[in-house]
Amino acid sequence: MTTCGWQSNELVNITIEMPDGTSISETKQAGKPDFGLSFSYETELTDPPGIYTFVFEGESGTVQRAIEIEMPTEPRLYLEDEGRSFF
Repeated sequence: MTTCGWQSNELVNITIEMPDGTSISETKQAGKPDFGLSFSYETELTDPPGIYTFVFEGESGTVQRAIEIEMPTEPRLYLEDEGRSFF
């Protein structure tokens, strides 16, 4: 995901609140305002389903977004890397 509106070189605290009540945090430095702040997070197959809340906080303000992750209801094929898949 990419968020915009941060000042050049602004430090942005990113917190991901998991459905099981745990959270992880990291701080990233925004680049130029025109390019925004890019952030990537990928769930694992063992992560709990539910609502994941992403909170971006900096001097310019706060952005929050919730995403619901559901368990598959039908067979799926997952690419683990270039040479392995998981069914």
